[in-house]
Amino acid sequence: MVCNVGKVDRIVRLVAAIVLIVWGLTAKYLIMLILGVSLLFTALSGWCIVYSLFKLDTGCQKKKN
Repeated sequence: MVCNVGKVDRIVRLVAAIVLIVWGLTAKYLIMLILGVSLLFTALSGWCIVYSLFKLDTGCQKKKN
């Protein structure tokens, strides 16, 4: 997996993930919990499948060989 999620995007995703996970756990909304966990995964890994499908990149610094 190649990094395709930039620093600012990762921070926004992390904050949104925390909010959705807390909301999903307290209100018992499974869909919010699932969305929060998926955003948490993309924030921590730096890779988003939707971005890959549309060949998007939000500024992730790639390693030069």
